[in-house]
Amino acid sequence: MDYQRKLMISSSILGGLIVLFLIGSIIGAVGVAPEGKILFPEFKGGSVVSIKVTDKNGSLTVSKESDETWRIHYNENTFEPNQLTVGMLIKNLSDLRQTNEITANPEAWSNFNVDETDAVRYVVTEADGTVSVDAYFGKRGPTSFSQYVRCAGSDTVLQTDYNIEQTAALKDWVELRLFPDTIKIEEVSEISIQSRVAFFQGDSGIDAKPNTIALTIIPTGDIVDEKPVWQIKGYANIPLSYDKIVSYINMLNGFAGRDIVADPQSADISPDDRPLGSVTIRLKNGAADTLFLLTAVPGDDQLYYVTNQNRKYVYVQEDWTIRNLIKGAEGFVDEAALLLQP
Repeated sequence: MDYQRKLMISSSILGGLIVLFLIGSIIGAVGVAPEGKILFPEFKGGSVVSIKVTDKNGSLTVSKESDETWRIHYNENTFEPNQLTVGMLIKNLSDLRQTNEITANPEAWSNFNVDETDAVRYVVTEADGTVSVDAYFGKRGPTSFSQYVRCAGSDTVLQTDYNIEQTAALKDWVELRLFPDTIKIEEVSEISIQSRVAFFQGDSGIDAKPNTIALTIIPTGDIVDEKPVWQIKGYANIPLSYDKIVSYINMLNGFAGRDIVADPQSADISPDDRPLGSVTIRLKNGAADTLFLLTAVPGDDQLYYVTNQNRKYVYVQEDWTIRNLIKGAEGFVDEAALLLQP
């Protein structure tokens, strides 16, 4: 083999080794990081009986009352939590891993919101009395999922692979939807909308002047253009848009309070007060549910109290959202079909 050929082969081998070295370096630099260790090794999700959450605004405790039932204790009142929220929290705490140690300097705690002033503290107790979690959760880390955490009794600030978002605010734990059971339009026999106040679509908000709405719409059982026909009770000649009714039902399914009133009595309101308006959904099986618009939140005419006849809680919602729900016949009319009428 001549010298030139040997040189070419050697150069090719050397080049290949360099490429492999570079690939290995890149994988080492940006590849999958080694899996972090479990942050709370004593945590046993199935045996948790109490979760206490404390932040600068107060504290609440979520307690297990049976295998499938949890209760929230907040300011001497009891609430039903969103069971899915509790379940997901337990899973996330169980899977939470430490990915990095940031600092062990207590003077730096406030930079990561893991000091007692700014952190959200979780204390989790197991059935045998073991405290399996006692930690201060701070702000998010450098990625959207990571978070800074400091375990109680430790100076070290850790970075985790996931963030725990629930605070001690009641709204983070309860079911805020006022119609928790999904409404299916094919099961609805009647939609009734009542109001004794005026609603405007502009910036003027809700006007307390009398402007009575008493509207009931029902399905007729007829099908036109493959769509069920609905009509205003007592006004069969006014054509309604099936698509608008479907959109309205979808809006009811998604309607949720912006916040929940922790102590309705202290707010000087009651679900039994005469409402400013209401929306009632009746089903073909005889069941019914009603959303009540109560009164304006004192000091803020853009917020209103709402409640539900089958729920004992009172919620806060913005007036523009309520205006989309409590509407007259014009919100359901099929304008195109109306123009075609003789």
